[in-house]
Amino acid sequence: MTKFLAFSSAILLGLITVFGDYLIKKGSLKISFSGW
Repeated sequence: MTKFLAFSSAILLGLITVFGDYLIKKGSLKISFSGW
């Protein structure tokens, strides 16, 4: 169960990284970050 949790969290982290990189390339993330 612990291995599965670590595996799924690693996949989730990878998806977030790819999605964040995609947003940065679009320039949307910069706008949302500057709003903080």
